[in-house]
Amino acid sequence: MLQFAYNCFLKPLGRHSSQQGRLDAFYEGQAAVYDSTRGGLLRGRKTMLRLCAAELKKRSNNGAKPTWIDLGGGTGWNIEQMDLLYGLSNFEQVYLVDLCRPLCKVAEQRFQAKGWKNVKVICQDALSFVLPELAGQDRGQINLVTMSYSLSMIEDFYPVVDRIASLLNPQTGFIGVADFYVSGAAGPSGHRDAEKAGVLGYQCNWFTRVFWQHWFEFDHVYLHPCRRNYLEHKFATHKALNCRNHFIVPYLIQMPYYVWIGQPSSAVESAPLQLVGPVSTHSNYAMAGASPPSSPDLPPVVSPDHATPAHFPKQIQRSRSTIAYKSDINLGPSALSTLLSSNTPRAASSSRGWTRLPYQPTKPEHAQFSTYIYGFTWEDPQRDLEVLDLRPGDSLMVITSAGDNALAYAARQSGLKIHCVDMNPCQNHLLELKLAALRSLDYDTFWRLFGLGSLPDFARTLDSTLSAELSSPAYQYWRQNVHAFAPQQSALADLVLGDLSHRNLYTTGYSGMALRCLRVISKLFGIHRATQQLVVTSSLAKQAELWRDKIRSCIFSNIAIRMLDNPVAM
Repeated sequence: MLQFAYNCFLKPLGRHSSQQGRLDAFYEGQAAVYDSTRGGLLRGRKTMLRLCAAELKKRSNNGAKPTWIDLGGGTGWNIEQMDLLYGLSNFEQVYLVDLCRPLCKVAEQRFQAKGWKNVKVICQDALSFVLPELAGQDRGQINLVTMSYSLSMIEDFYPVVDRIASLLNPQTGFIGVADFYVSGAAGPSGHRDAEKAGVLGYQCNWFTRVFWQHWFEFDHVYLHPCRRNYLEHKFATHKALNCRNHFIVPYLIQMPYYVWIGQPSSAVESAPLQLVGPVSTHSNYAMAGASPPSSPDLPPVVSPDHATPAHFPKQIQRSRSTIAYKSDINLGPSALSTLLSSNTPRAASSSRGWTRLPYQPTKPEHAQFSTYIYGFTWEDPQRDLEVLDLRPGDSLMVITSAGDNALAYAARQSGLKIHCVDMNPCQNHLLELKLAALRSLDYDTFWRLFGLGSLPDFARTLDSTLSAELSSPAYQYWRQNVHAFAPQQSALADLVLGDLSHRNLYTTGYSGMALRCLRVISKLFGIHRATQQLVVTSSLAKQAELWRDKIRSCIFSNIAIRMLDNPVAM
């Protein structure tokens, strides 16, 4: 640590005629301890690499191995981590490009010790580096470029970003970035696609914007918003996550950083338009009778007839229903219309069997919701299925809620077109998570996630597996709400409160808050044990007896009614 502090804060750098000379002088005395001293400062690198690994697994094409450039890769830490996440043997070639000779030397020693033959260190400038195997023929040949806290250190960054765009494969290539940033004073409203630009947590206050930008400039690290803005202008945003690094002093120090995945705009523009357009105040349906394009199988869906792991079929049948979401909707009179035009915004997740339509998170009708209301659907879809007589080709528009009814309909009848509508975008985030989990998780993990409502390593599962199936807004939401499945519970709370302290998915959201209040009331009235017996007994007569003799009189007492009969509880 003393070596790190001296070289970073006390050692005089002197004057240098080139950026390479300045970098060599700065890192020469600390290259050997670079990795051990940067873990708490350079946050988000593992998250970025997990997202990239998940995308690589999804985009793998007929066994063809991808080519990866780690631009500004330094000591090779990123490449070592990617070996654990994806396996370097699955790459055709890996290039580490960096201008700093002491860091490149550490990387070469690391790779030689590992015995990796398909990894090369290129100690050249980010703008003019030459790939040995692709000299003069590298345009469109790269599948992945990563930049881990290097974009902010490149002085002439515009042509570097342009070159990355030319290197990436226009259909399968993508770029991953983790770096510091500061927002502009006006916020992200000017971005081409505001809902993907990472609106959640993007904006920085005045002090944060001014202080960190000038602080990092002392070390020739540049955080001006133009860097990230140009990145998001040049590429289509695929995933975005804005965070704060509470380095050394929690809550007092808040260094803004972001994790971002982008892809060439050509890859997005070549995707088919979705057939459900934005909401309009027109009262006509311009798309009456239109059918969506064919889509791959919907992920396996859970039959509502089965409620416990013992009764779930191990092989769940797939459905061919197509599900489309819409959050940006006005439920007022004459406000619903379905349109198709050349200006229709492109949907996320359109190739998965479902479509997430764009919306504006900053609109008041959506911004009023910080979480979902319903963690699970209270109504019984079996009653609907008894009377709906669903047939292939039928179209349904349902309130999303927790998504359970839509999944029940899709499980009962294939070939449906289901439009899930909710003014609360968090409800659609929950349904999208369920669809992603059905598509990508094994049975036991899925049961822990939604059967038990608890998965301690949810953040890792989200980054490494689920992220590739989620739209950017849904990923942002769940990455910032991992506590819904992995709550932090202290031993003292367990000792004092008992099961009142137990948290999982179904005690989150506004309905979860009501359930926790009901749990407290049952404790106060001495009927908690009776309510537990009510939900586990298999005898209907025993349930009726518990309800009649022990529970009903307490639940409908004047005190309980006064506590629950108010707008907050409702």
